[in-house]
This record gives sequence, structure tokens and C-alpha cells, in this order.
Amino acid sequence: MNAFLQIERQTAGFIPAGNNVIFDSSLYSEGDILYTAATGEIALSQVGTFIVQWFVAVQSSIEAASSVFAVSVAGEGRAIIGNSPLKTGATAGYAIVRVDAAPVTIALVNQSGKDVWYSTVTPVKSSLIVFRGTGLEHLVDGSTAGSLAGIGTYFDYVMGEYAVALGYLSRASGLASHAEGYNTAAAGIGAHAEGANTSAPTDGAHAEGIGGVASGQSSHAEGDNTTATDLGSHSEGRYTTAAGLASHAQNGYTQSSSQYSHAEGISTTSSGPASHAEGVQTTTAGFQGAHIMGTYGDAEMNFSWFLANGSGSARGLAAKILTTGEAYIDQNWNGGGADYAEMFESADGAEIEPGYFVALDDGEHEKIKVFNASVDDYVLGVTSAAPGFLGNAGELRWEGKYLTDQWGRIQYQETEIPDLIHESTGTVILPAHTQTRPVLNPEFDPETPYLPRSRRPEWVPVGLLGKLRVRDDGTCAPGGYCRPNETGVATSSADGYRVLKRTGTGQVMILFR
Repeated sequence: MNAFLQIERQTAGFIPAGNNVIFDSSLYSEGDILYTAATGEIALSQVGTFIVQWFVAVQSSIEAASSVFAVSVAGEGRAIIGNSPLKTGATAGYAIVRVDAAPVTIALVNQSGKDVWYSTVTPVKSSLIVFRGTGLEHLVDGSTAGSLAGIGTYFDYVMGEYAVALGYLSRASGLASHAEGYNTAAAGIGAHAEGANTSAPTDGAHAEGIGGVASGQSSHAEGDNTTATDLGSHSEGRYTTAAGLASHAQNGYTQSSSQYSHAEGISTTSSGPASHAEGVQTTTAGFQGAHIMGTYGDAEMNFSWFLANGSGSARGLAAKILTTGEAYIDQNWNGGGADYAEMFESADGAEIEPGYFVALDDGEHEKIKVFNASVDDYVLGVTSAAPGFLGNAGELRWEGKYLTDQWGRIQYQETEIPDLIHESTGTVILPAHTQTRPVLNPEFDPETPYLPRSRRPEWVPVGLLGKLRVRDDGTCAPGGYCRPNETGVATSSADGYRVLKRTGTGQVMILFR
């Protein structure tokens, strides 16, 4: 025969050290379980196995290291402890009591070693449920086929078939759904709600933690008051919202409001499709594929990167790299090299080692050769091994890949991008949209591999301004001047380029300008 008892306390006060918890309300009683309100003792008058579940809402305890309660079994000298390292919050526990010779008396006892005060902010100060059963007898049939419910759950609704509801005030109304904890609700097919005050109303949704709502199909909300509202969305942390399709919001107070977007950090917003916002108070401002990090700033272009450095009263950016290939920085570029250089191609296609004075070739006026004082009158620069800045680098693409105007400006056009469709499922991953793209040169062949100029020996960095190391014939002295000789090597002269110091045998550093 089954037996059930559910009791709780709503009166404020405290539990003296070593005393029983006194419950003032009996919510449900069935079978041979007797509660004595004057003493807090519970008499188990049947032989069998009893399950005890309880919690105490604790406000504080002076000098106690932790909150400790125990189900004591009279006559056996044993206690089943439930404890918490926190002195403010819920302390809960479970106990299994075997009764071979009835009756047996049990009670919930304060074993903290100090007086413990009940919470002043919760209406229910403590609650205890005890029931008798073997195997799954502590569960009862739900209202539909194959469903099971714990005795503390709601019974005034239609459970989903093959659903399970456990805990207190939990509801599992979806087919094969699962709700557990306190005041949880799983309404979708296969949905799962756990923790406290969580809800999973759609198919395949999962809500856990406190106050989480997973209202999007197959969505997941976890943590503290998180919300996932769209298909496949995921929110975690505190007060985060994932409102875009397959979007992800994490950490604190973040929002991923557009499809496939990601927001992390504190109070960030990813509002453009496939965009990413991180840091503090940053937003992608609706731009597609944009990425912003830092503090208090906004993205400005699709598929571009931004570093924010603003404040609450003055939002701003420190740097940005745009999808057009342009890069900007608000303050300084700092590098290890000391010269400004540009890439030039050698006239004979051969490599020119660093440290030589070079001139423009007479026949190939854009190409260079080693300077010869006998025939050349214009020094272009010095071949550089480690420039601080290198122009005309051609590191990323063939220079003619895109069409330009007569001044070298890349031409752009609005391009209609069709739906991006998953091959196996036919699902539209990214809807059709318009995108500004550079115009490809008809002569560009995407099948031809591109080798950067830095890996081609005929392309040479030529320092045009700054401190440069140059080869010398041994005659140059610091504080003096030099000019190139017939082999492109520095030699002492009355004027020319200032020699700063000797850096080695056959090598000096000069100031080239």
C-alpha cells in the first residue's frame, strides 16, 4: 500500500541548533504516515522503504560555517545529512529510510551547530515530502499512456504521452518530454526543462538553470534568466538573448539578434547576419559578417573587422580593416624597421642582395639595377633587408585581379548573391542578398596559383627613406658622408648621405633622404 505526506512551513522565525524543523501546513496525506506539528516528528507506521525529499530556505546563521540539516531516524542513532556551503539560499536533501518493524519516527533536524533563520523573502520557508514505495512506486501514473509524475508535480493538466515530470510544480505536457526541478514546464515534443522556473515550450527545446526560456525549436537556454527564441539558437550566462536563427549569445546581457550571429562579453549585440560582437558594449550595427571587439563601438561595413575604444559618452573605433582591403588606425603604426621601402623588380630578373645602392634601369624605367657611379646620376634607394613599412608588396593577390580606373582606384558593383542552400537537406542557410564587390578583370584566371612578390627573387625591397644599412669599401666614417661607387657600394665623400655608425666590417648605417 502506498503512503504519502507533503508538509511545509510558511511562518517566519528560526530553528534552534539541534531542534527539529516545525512544519505548520499539511498539503497532502495518504496512508499510515502521521505528522505531529507540536514536535516536528513523523511516524512511519508501515513496513517498507520510504523516500524523503526536503528543502529549507535559509536566510542566515550567526557563526555557523555552513547550513546543515539531517533526517534523523529515532532508535537507530543515524542521520542522513543534507548541507550547503552557503548560509543564504536553499539547503536540500534526500533520504531513504527502511522500516522493518513499524512504527519508526523520523524528523528533520538542524545540525548546523548554530541557530538558523528562515528566509524572509520566500513564502515557503521549508518543505518536506515522504512517500513509501519500491522500485518506481514513488512515481504515479500520469494522465496519459506511459507517463510518470512525481507526487510534488502538477496534476491539473494533461501530461504528454511517455512524459516524465519530477520535482515540485513541474509539468511535462509534450510527447516524451521531461520536466524536473521547481516550477518547470516542458511542452514541446521531446522538450526538456530543468532547474527552477524554466520553460521549454517547443519541440526539441532545452531550458535549464533559473528563469530560462527556450522557445525556439531545438533551442537551448541555460544559466540565469536566459532566452533562446529562434530555431537552433543558444543562450547561456546571465540575461542573454539568442533571437536569431542558429545564433549564440553568451556571458552577460548579450544579444544575438540576427541569423548565425554570435555575441559574447558584456552587453554586446550581434545584429547582422553571421556577425560577431565581443568585448563590452559593442554592436555590429546590422552589418553582415562584421566582427567587432573592444569597448563601446559600432561596426561600419559588411564583412569587415573593427577594434572599438570608445566610452559610454563617446563611442569610437581605434582601428578597422575593411572588406575593400583598406586598413585604418587612429594613432600610430609601430614597427621594428627604420626605413620606408617599396617593392621594385630587377631589370635582369636576378636577385639583388640587401645593402646596395640602386638606380632605375635606362631601358626598363620601372625596374632597377645596382647603381654604377660611372654611368648613373640618380640614386633611387638602398636595397633593404627589414623595412619598417613596405609598399607595392603584392603579397595577397595579382595586381591586375580587379578592374581599376585611370588613377588605380578599384571599381565596385552591386552583386546579387543567391540563396546559400545546404546540399543534403535543401535548407536555405543564408537568404539571397545584395553585396558590394570589386569587379574582376576578365584576364584574371582563378585557377592560376599566385606567388607573392616576397617569394620571387626578382622583386626587391628598396628603402627610399630612413635609416638603412649599406655596404661600404671601408672608407666611410661615422659623422661623415658617403656616395655610391661603380659597384653600388658606399665610399667616403665630402657630401652625400650622412654616415650614422659602423655596423660591421664592410657595412655602415646611413640616413637616406
